[in-house]
Amino acid sequence: MCRSKTDAADAAVLAEFSMRMEFKAWQRPSRGALALRAIGRHIEALGLEHTRTNNRLHAALGSIGTPRCVVEDLKRSLAGLERRMLKLRREARTQIDARIGCGSSSGC
Repeated sequence: MCRSKTDAADAAVLAEFSMRMEFKAWQRPSRGALALRAIGRHIEALGLEHTRTNNRLHAALGSIGTPRCVVEDLKRSLAGLERRMLKLRREARTQIDARIGCGSSSGC
């Protein structure tokens, strides 16, 4: 419970930590885990794009000068983003089920 920050104090804390905690070597994530992470990050990016597009649509609908073709294009973009996110979520679920041994008949 020392308030000063010195190299000696840091060394003492690190030494005590190393004595209390069991060493566990870092292991690289599996290819499957890396793939799931990439899918999740891409879904998140698509979600942000969906929010931006939805905000643009809201603004376009609030403006009397927005042509109908722009509104329709924004709606198509939203629908496309939703389909892409759904497809990626299904792929992620398939990979998760394959990793934990869930078959379609086991009801996971």
